[in-house]
Amino acid sequence: MCRYENRFFTDFSFNLVDTVANKSLKNRFSEPIVKNRTMYGSDYWVVIPKNDLKEAIENHIEIMGDDIFSMTNAVPDAFLFGKDLGNNSFSELIAGL
Repeated sequence: MCRYENRFFTDFSFNLVDTVANKSLKNRFSEPIVKNRTMYGSDYWVVIPKNDLKEAIENHIEIMGDDIFSMTNAVPDAFLFGKDLGNNSFSELIAGL
């Protein structure tokens, strides 16, 4: 994502129950291009049959903090409607809605 100029998006949900993966994603969000092109995946229920779904989602939201808004609202909006997020902060993203 960081190496190529072509604009593409991705989603994250596969390792939703893995705290290490969640924290790694949170760290990668310091790179605006990653933060502005990563959405929250909706297929998480397929990959966590042995875990508590509610607990996994709460854990993910806690780790991601305010970045959860970017994943669930701002980036899907950009993906669907071609909105350029640039390097905006969380408050700037909210103001743009």
